[in-house]
Amino acid sequence: MQAGDELRDAAVQRLKRRRAFGMQVATYLAVNSVLWGIWLVVGIIDEFSFPWPIFPTAAWGIALLLQAAEMHGHEPISESEIQAEISRLERS
Repeated sequence: MQAGDELRDAAVQRLKRRRAFGMQVATYLAVNSVLWGIWLVVGIIDEFSFPWPIFPTAAWGIALLLQAAEMHGHEPISESEIQAEISRLERS
């Protein structure tokens, strides 16, 4: 496999991860909208109770944040980033 093929494969994998993450965020928003909607409708009909949807919203949100951090934290360091850091070190 050539270097160009490896870069292409890495780019495709990265794009797939980003697309999958986008779908997970859309699902998060849709499901949590339904949960909060249920709480709101029940609250209007009955007396508003403790906002129980906060638990799945917070837990799932934390999981998404961790996934986003992992996704962006494992990107390979590029040569331009290395050169920029060297320049910063030389200036200080």
